[in-house]
Amino acid sequence: MLLKEKYKGSQKIILFLIELIERYQHDKVGKSAAALTYYLIFALFPFLLFISTLLGFLNIPMVSLSGHLSQFLPEDMIMLLNVCIAQVTENRSSTVLAFSLIVSLWSPIRAVNALMDAINVAYRGNPRKSAIQYKIFTLVYMLLVILFILLALFIVVIGENVLQWVENYVPFIIPQQIILLWSKLRFLPLTIILFCVLSSLYYVSPSERPKRKYVFPGAFISLLSWLAFSIGFAYYVDNMANYSVVYGSIGAIIILLMWFYFSAITILMGAECNHALLSVYGKKE
Repeated sequence: MLLKEKYKGSQKIILFLIELIERYQHDKVGKSAAALTYYLIFALFPFLLFISTLLGFLNIPMVSLSGHLSQFLPEDMIMLLNVCIAQVTENRSSTVLAFSLIVSLWSPIRAVNALMDAINVAYRGNPRKSAIQYKIFTLVYMLLVILFILLALFIVVIGENVLQWVENYVPFIIPQQIILLWSKLRFLPLTIILFCVLSSLYYVSPSERPKRKYVFPGAFISLLSWLAFSIGFAYYVDNMANYSVVYGSIGAIIILLMWFYFSAITILMGAECNHALLSVYGKKE
C-alpha cells in the first residue's frame, strides 16, 4: 500500500504494474492456471481426435496442420500429439468413439467453467446463483468457441491448399503476388479470431458485464504475450533445453503441461490487466 501511495497520481503505469503483481498473488493466478491445465489436458485429445477425423473426411492429412503448428509449438510436443492421434485413429472402435464423445463434451465444459470462474474472480464479480443456467450458457459458448477455432484452422490449412491448387492448375486466375502475400499473412485470420474469442471471453465471464474499453486491452496483451511465449518457448525447447535427459520418455508430456500452464497464465492475466486498468484509470468514471 505504501508503494501505491508513493506512485499514486504521478506514475500510473508503475501503479498499474504494482496492481498486476498484487492481483497475481491475491487471486492465486498460478493455482487457477494449474487447475485449468488439468482440465485442458483431458479436453485436448478428444478435440484432436475430432479434428483428425474431420480433416480425414475432407481428405486433408493431419501432417498439413502439424506443419503450421510447428511454427508455434515445440517439435517434441508436435510429435507427441501426432503419435497419440495415430494410435487413436488406428484402433478406432464404437466404444472409443462413444467415450471420446462424452469426454469431449465434459472436459471442455469443465475447462471453460474453470476459466470463466477465474476471470470472474479477476473482475471481482459475485458468485453465480443459477448453476444450471450457467452450465447451459457455458456449453453454448464452448461450442461457439470451438466453431470459431475450427474456422480459423480451416482458413489457414484449406486456404493454402486452395491457393496451391489454383497455382498448379489455373495460375492465370490469381496473381502470384496474391499467393505470396497469403503465404506470409495466412495466420492473420487465426490471430483475429483468437482476439475475438478472448475479447468475448473477458466480456461474458464476469457476473457483471464490463465496459468494452476494459475488455480489448487485456485481450490484446494476452494474445501478444501468448504468441511471444509460444514462439520463444518452441525455440528454447527445440534449440536449448533437453527435457528428455531429465524426464526421459515423458519429456514431451512435461513440455505439453508447461505450455498449457503458461498459456493459461497469459489468458488469466489478460483479465487481470483489464480490471487493473479499470482500477487505476477508471476510478473517476
